[in-house]
Amino acid sequence: MTKEAVFPGKDILQKQKSKGVKEKLIAFRVKEKGPPPRPHYPLFQGDVQVGEVTSGAPSPTLGCGVGLAYVKAACAEPGTALELEVRGVRVPAEVIKKPFYKRAIWNSYQK
Repeated sequence: MTKEAVFPGKDILQKQKSKGVKEKLIAFRVKEKGPPPRPHYPLFQGDVQVGEVTSGAPSPTLGCGVGLAYVKAACAEPGTALELEVRGVRVPAEVIKKPFYKRAIWNSYQK
């Protein structure tokens, strides 16, 4: 952004860099067994809806539901507790670091 190059969207990126962004894409996992997260399921923190799932699925390797969601920037820190609403029922979820799965860790459990 320090170069004088001109490209489409540069002004928007500069504005975001100076003011920050309102939403961030996060990875999350569901803490309980149950229905997997699916697109457009809402995420809550208390009574306030803070985001929406973009994609989700059960993870046989991790043994829980995982997904990606756009949430308010204040809720994007790993370890943040959220609630996923699945068919009218809220289940606990947690923001985690990407990637969901690392082969080296999984291989150490296999031995």
